[in-house]
Amino acid sequence: MPKYCGEITSLEGVRGGGNVTSGREGPDGTITVSVGSAVTIAASIQRLEIGGTVLKKVRLVVTDLLPYVRQGDTACLFVYTHLHTKVIIGVKSRTGPSWELSFSRMMVMLAAYAFFWPILIGIPVMLGAIIVGGFFGQEGGRLLGKIAFWYVLGLCGYSGFRLVRAYREMKRG
Repeated sequence: MPKYCGEITSLEGVRGGGNVTSGREGPDGTITVSVGSAVTIAASIQRLEIGGTVLKKVRLVVTDLLPYVRQGDTACLFVYTHLHTKVIIGVKSRTGPSWELSFSRMMVMLAAYAFFWPILIGIPVMLGAIIVGGFFGQEGGRLLGKIAFWYVLGLCGYSGFRLVRAYREMKRG
């Protein structure tokens, strides 16, 4: 897991963050928002330069992390890769406040890698593999379906492993 340390000299294109709610507007102009309808928007940074290293299209694990990534601050950023996206999971500042991914949040992310992601990416990948394999006969469909199944499980397991490894390195400092 990469650890980038130095002064944050460039912070460009911050997108997302905050919450979006849905509601109804009454005839008198009042807006009624349903309880629990607030949705958090993921935050990302288009270009971030720290200690001479340029990171492009970096996401933040939670939007609460955004105020801790400050231009001009001397800090260490802890980053792990989710599929092909770099995700900041912690900021240890030498001059200001720091933020780290909590253990409970990491466990929720691991549960998502174990249960949610295999379903989300597994079903389309397996169906596509079975359809393509079907062109090579019934056995081809079965074989590619099995390969896709194990590929998805391996990908999710490896992603969870990288998250745990990154979390442990972040806790060590």
